[in-house]
Amino acid sequence: VNTNQLESHYLAGGNVDRVVNALIAAQRADIDLPFSRGAAIDLAGRDVLTAVQMSVNPKVIETPVIAAVAKDGIEVKAKAKVTVRA
Repeated sequence: VNTNQLESHYLAGGNVDRVVNALIAAQRADIDLPFSRGAAIDLAGRDVLTAVQMSVNPKVIETPVIAAVAKDGIEVKAKAKVTVRA
């Protein structure tokens, strides 16, 4: 990453610190993330650092219990865990 790239990203309204921290985290996690892609994600309004961290440590979301009753009176309850990766 050179200073011209950092300067142009800053002048475009991007968050240089978040992008650089995301690039460092991606490099440590052996994820290929060029500066241009990280800057584009940042300028699109997404948090690029959180996206990299979610790739490394996926988030597990637990759904509430869903209950239903069949015609014959048997009740079925279901609960799910969803793993989200960025």
